[in-house]
Amino acid sequence: MARHPQLAEKLDLLYLLQLNPKIANDSALARELSVARQTISRWRVGTSTSRGNSIPIRQIRRVADVFTIEPEWLSLTFDEFDSLVRGKLRQHSSAVDIQAEVSISMLPATSLGIFGRESELSMLSECWEDSEIKVVQLVAFGGAGKSAIVNQWLSEFRRSDYGTAQKVYAWSFYWQGESNEPRSSGDNFIEHALAWFGDKQATSGSSWSKASRLAELVKQSRTLLILDGLEPLQHPPGDKFGSIENVAVSMFIKEIAAESRGLCIITSRYPVAELKSFSDGRVRDLFLNRLSTQDGEKLLNSLGVLGSHSQMAEMVERYSGHALSLSLVSGFLNVVHNGDITKLNQMSSLFDSRRHQSQIREIMRHYFGWLEGTADLQLLRLLSLLGRATELTSMLDLINQGRLKGVTDKLSEADQPQIYYLVENLKDANLISVYRDSEQLTMDCHPLVRDAVSDEFNRTDKKSWQSAHGLIFDCLRAKTTEMPANVAEFELLARTVIHGNKSARFPESFNLYYYTGKQTFTMGLVSHEVDQLVIESFLGNSLESYPDKLSDDAIHFLLSCASNNLMAIGQIEKSLRLTSQCISFFLRGGKWVEATFAAGPAISMLIALGDLAGALSLIDELRLAVKHTDNIVLSAVSKNFEAYAVILRVTSEKRPRFLKR
Repeated sequence: MARHPQLAEKLDLLYLLQLNPKIANDSALARELSVARQTISRWRVGTSTSRGNSIPIRQIRRVADVFTIEPEWLSLTFDEFDSLVRGKLRQHSSAVDIQAEVSISMLPATSLGIFGRESELSMLSECWEDSEIKVVQLVAFGGAGKSAIVNQWLSEFRRSDYGTAQKVYAWSFYWQGESNEPRSSGDNFIEHALAWFGDKQATSGSSWSKASRLAELVKQSRTLLILDGLEPLQHPPGDKFGSIENVAVSMFIKEIAAESRGLCIITSRYPVAELKSFSDGRVRDLFLNRLSTQDGEKLLNSLGVLGSHSQMAEMVERYSGHALSLSLVSGFLNVVHNGDITKLNQMSSLFDSRRHQSQIREIMRHYFGWLEGTADLQLLRLLSLLGRATELTSMLDLINQGRLKGVTDKLSEADQPQIYYLVENLKDANLISVYRDSEQLTMDCHPLVRDAVSDEFNRTDKKSWQSAHGLIFDCLRAKTTEMPANVAEFELLARTVIHGNKSARFPESFNLYYYTGKQTFTMGLVSHEVDQLVIESFLGNSLESYPDKLSDDAIHFLLSCASNNLMAIGQIEKSLRLTSQCISFFLRGGKWVEATFAAGPAISMLIALGDLAGALSLIDELRLAVKHTDNIVLSAVSKNFEAYAVILRVTSEKRPRFLKR
């Protein structure tokens, strides 16, 4: 019988409820007790030679004192322990009770210790207290610790019952990688936030209407709003650098920056271009620098690296004070070399690397060698391909979906306690972050790590990589709805289709996309952006890579949808070229209805652009097709287009006579 049953869950509950605000994870507890972090891990899950769920007798009193609880509580069942701990909180303070007006679960879990960020944390507090400041943007490279800083500040803020905040809402767009899989789109954020702030018709109205309503709701109270990882919605370096592609989110942020009673915190790799207009004191920029050598050494010490001062300093400089790089290298040294920093020389030099992404990929190469052929690597690969925080129960469902060689064969041999042990191994190596509550375990890994793992998997074993995506496709397909009713349901469908395409199961993916998505879901403006990502997963970013397994009809249906998407998001010239290509194909095949449907938006756009000759020429080209459809509605629409274009062409003097005729 375990001495301290469900110890992992008990420790995570203590961290979550912040009985000791300074102790928020295993690393912090290890520092407080002056032991290695691996020691805490052994207490949790054990090793091949020792059982878990057991704290040594000599340490029990010290652990209890850290959290000001009684030692015998740790020997109780989890339910009894939970009841006593929460009762203790209620007796001393209500500050840790999570209020109904707080929603922060969408923020990514972060496990890095915070070192050398005191000034940034203080600045966030100052910005909250300064009523003139409406937005603060925290800008840095991926992996520098932006989300960790926000989580740390929010944790401290929570201890004061969120100060004068009436509402606290956080959302993460959380993607810094290169995959074309849709993450959290602007539309999804707007709808989710509308519903949370009390809008009874969150899915109704145009994107602009919903953004305007959300801004008004946020302004009604003193709100702390956190938008984490905004870069997926921003233009990369170039002509529109930093501007937000999503018009609804762009409008919303400008509204909040102009006037609000609270504060919006934005984290991103890029400064938000729209905020330049509010540099009169309403927006504060916070550019996050690299860790100093001294603070980097503190981080390495906290992560269990053993070495001299000079060795630590050299390691910090070797990785340019980049927090994620240092965390990954420390994890590798810990799990492979017991923290011995002298083994660092066995890893390839990165002194010449200028890009943190290159650093991460090179570090990961050593992990791949160490994990080769293990269930640990299969778990890490699946988590990376899923591309988002994943509950353990969902991962187990995926593993149980089928035993595939090179994908789940090693994992299928492990029972649930062994899976827990694998999770702890990956967590100890700093490859993944883990969040536990009393009901569920959720795991995730940094987007830069995801990219490195997925790319390596695809490069070294493409067949298994495709099989893994096929496994995810089958699992997600069972969760899609036949008629997506909102953006969140459409995005699930989009994710599913993209995984199907990555597994090269194009016909199945197309049928799901065509019958479930395009025949039932009405596109909003931002949904066009997600839809375009799906189409690019079929045809490539250039829309010129046609899968052999798809028919010409299917390909041109996709191209026609792409032309509509491009028109909706403002890429007019490319849209009109695609439309012309599709119309020619449909006319050659006698597909009259398809040809007229493809032409309609193009004619409307040509008229709006003032190209009346072009519009009339296209109408004339489609005249026979409209006649062949024998459809009175299409005929009427065609005549209305033609009449409108002709009226616009004639001079104002002749227009009355033309209308009379």
